Amino acid sequence: MPKNVYGCKDSIEKQVKVTPEFTLYIPNAFTPDLDSRNNTWKPYGMGVSKINIYVFNRWGELIWESDNMEDSWDGTFQGEPVPNGVYAYRILVESYNEVVYEYLGSITLIR
Repeated sequence: MPKNVYGCKDSIEKQVKVTPEFTLYIPNAFTPDLDSRNNTWKPYGMGVSKINIYVFNRWGELIWESDNMEDSWDGTFQGEPVPNGVYAYRILVESYNEVVYEYLGSITLIR
């Protein structure tokens, strides 16, 4: 270990755990009209280790879910397009530092 001019040890070692900053962006509308712009809906984030996404219709029926950050909803249920309207979502996210966040909100679907 290095010493200074007085013979004292002059360095220290410590392990530091660096975790990415956590952030989540959730769009509130999309237009699945096949014009090649804004055709799917999904949240975007950084520092996410786990995610569970649920989308519900106005009667509370689960119409789409995913546990993969790369998946996106295309505005269909059981292979059929859903009508214009407002859909509810619930998102559970765990950050890399093991904090769990819950997000509740709505998505407007416009064809």
